[in-house]
Amino acid sequence: MKEIKKALAILKSAVFILFLAISVILTASIVNSKNEFSTPRIGPIYLLSSEYAVDGNAGKIIVIHDTGTENSKENYIAAYTHSGGIAFKNVEGYKSNLILMEGDPGGFNIIGRRIMTIPYLGYLLNFASTQLGLAAIMFADLLIVLSFVSLPLMDIFKNSSKHKKAIIRKRKRRNERYMEEGRLRKRSAVV
Repeated sequence: MKEIKKALAILKSAVFILFLAISVILTASIVNSKNEFSTPRIGPIYLLSSEYAVDGNAGKIIVIHDTGTENSKENYIAAYTHSGGIAFKNVEGYKSNLILMEGDPGGFNIIGRRIMTIPYLGYLLNFASTQLGLAAIMFADLLIVLSFVSLPLMDIFKNSSKHKKAIIRKRKRRNERYMEEGRLRKRSAVV
């Protein structure tokens, strides 16, 4: 029983820490995205490495920032052409499937190599940047905190109710003993 309680306590703590970390990251991302971009980002969010050299990233997914438009970040796979230049095949873009560039990509800046994609996080950040989304995050935080605060309070209440029940049982036993003693006295007085 103690092992189960200990495991539950560890699980509750891990969930609390995870949710707290997610809340802090979401809040920081919302503030950062509001400051950095004029229009909200939707869709997946990409975690990038800080590698800017294209030569060492052949065949890897490179994220390119179009300098013409502020918010467009598109994914390309870097590969070499027959002439020794670099070809960027558009992974998820909507304009063209293949963009050939000789050496420097020209009007594009290479941001880095994509490490991981978090799908739908952009939609969540977009929702969280609204007043309703912020209220939902704060309400969820409040529920989590209340659940972690209420569990020890419930344990205290259970313990106090157990204590009260034990006192009531003792009183019942004592009253039964007194009643039994009273009956015995009456019988002895009659005899």
